[in-house]
Amino acid sequence: MEKVGADAWRNGVVAFVERFLPAPPGPILEVGCGDGWLTRRLAASRYAVRGVDPRAPRGPLFAPVTLDAFDDEGPFAAIVAILSLHHISDLSGAVAKLVRLLAADGSLIVVEFAWDRFDDATAAWCLDRLPPKPGHGSWLHRRCAPAKDRAERGEPLGAAEDFQRWGREERMHPSSALLAALRGRFDERFFEWSAYLYPDLVGVTEAQERAAMEAGEIQPLGFRFVGGQSRRDLPPAEAAC
Repeated sequence: MEKVGADAWRNGVVAFVERFLPAPPGPILEVGCGDGWLTRRLAASRYAVRGVDPRAPRGPLFAPVTLDAFDDEGPFAAIVAILSLHHISDLSGAVAKLVRLLAADGSLIVVEFAWDRFDDATAAWCLDRLPPKPGHGSWLHRRCAPAKDRAERGEPLGAAEDFQRWGREERMHPSSALLAALRGRFDERFFEWSAYLYPDLVGVTEAQERAAMEAGEIQPLGFRFVGGQSRRDLPPAEAAC
């Protein structure tokens, strides 16, 4: 059986994001655009979109700077952040800037990685479904390797401890901190725990991972959040509407 792959995950992200976007042209800001795949997809759908990332490609769609250095004052009809906020060192400062950049009636759309929820049950489920050959590995293959070695020795998997150590080494914000920061500054319009592992597993679809989450077999390793401007952050005239 084959891995579902990154394309299925990206298509799912696009479908989710588009549910909360206004009609084109926007404008739309993508924070942490990476190689620009989503920025380009939105531009192809006739959105006036900018992708911000120090590693962003060259071209008129992109600003190769940090969010802190981004000098466009907006406002943006929507801001999209896909797997980028958990890496930002100054989380509170970044969220405060998103508040300033988002239009009063705009949407902040976040897809994130809940790495801190990984536990032994989730690791055991993944080990049964990872590609058998290291050459077909991925981030998940590497992260589960210590647990696999312990399992072969008949020891406890210790996956939660491995992931907590990894999070500290990489200085990643846990999902609890991300959600606290987002909910502290935005009015929540939508939230769900989401599937995250299936692109790196063999023969596993998003629906199958979600079923395992709902059955309590594994922890959800992703979440999706949509927020709008909190009334306390709006100008008095707009907050009174």
